[in-house]
Amino acid sequence: MSAASAEAVVPRAAPAPWRWITSDTAARYTARLLALAIWQLSGVIFERIPTPAGTLGFVVREFQDGALIYNTLVSLRRAAIALTIVLVLGVTIGIAMARWRPVRYFWGDLVMVGIALPAFIWALLGVMWWGFSNVAPIVVCVLSATPMLIVNTFEGAQATPATLKAMSNAYHVSTRKQVRSM
Repeated sequence: MSAASAEAVVPRAAPAPWRWITSDTAARYTARLLALAIWQLSGVIFERIPTPAGTLGFVVREFQDGALIYNTLVSLRRAAIALTIVLVLGVTIGIAMARWRPVRYFWGDLVMVGIALPAFIWALLGVMWWGFSNVAPIVVCVLSATPMLIVNTFEGAQATPATLKAMSNAYHVSTRKQVRSM
């Protein structure tokens, strides 16, 4: 019998019964339970912080009143409007920046400033300018998400091989079809 086959025959030691305590699953559940315990303790100590049970009761009451569904639909409507605006502006400006140098010069610095400003600054400015209206959350989403989409679209359009662009121009493919197929 060779040394390699002898190693294959040696049985492994059985895992210790307490091994599950150090598993990833146990760590995840322990972190969740710890967060709930801290939340509960904070709610007991400070009267302005609701407890988990109080929060769950409030959500149930809001659902029974119909306010939860109504407010969720209002938020989803705002998100859909903002996402539509972000997609249209981001893709259009990004492709235009990649195709035409003057557009890149115009938008380049504005996009970099938009990326540099965190979303909570836009949120603060939106509340100061428009209050708690329907306009503020939509504008905040557009101003905070559009610059990153512009940059990603621009980089993707810039990565289009020059030979492919030259071939499209040689075969007189319209700009519209080139952009649509990009």
